[in-house]
Amino acid sequence: MAAASAFNEYVPEGHRPTDFLPGARGAQILGAIRAVARTGEGRGVEEGLDFPNGEFHLEVGLSPVRDENGVIDAVLGVVHDVSERVSSARALRESEQSLR
Repeated sequence: MAAASAFNEYVPEGHRPTDFLPGARGAQILGAIRAVARTGEGRGVEEGLDFPNGEFHLEVGLSPVRDENGVIDAVLGVVHDVSERVSSARALRESEQSLR
């Protein structure tokens, strides 16, 4: 478990989620990365972000990466833009509410 503890302060590419996500959002992703490193269990996080050109929703899948000895030495994060799905679900809910 020492490797997972040492990993807690590491984020690939030299950046932490808090470098590009404000406040609690970055802390949530960083906490999820640390939990994957500590437990060895993958997890997913979904985040909504507001930018000047619109709102984006991202799904982040996190998985442990183990070395040849089974020790976790990284966490792989895959980001998928789910904005269209979220927007469609919202439009459907609003449409259903207007019909009531």
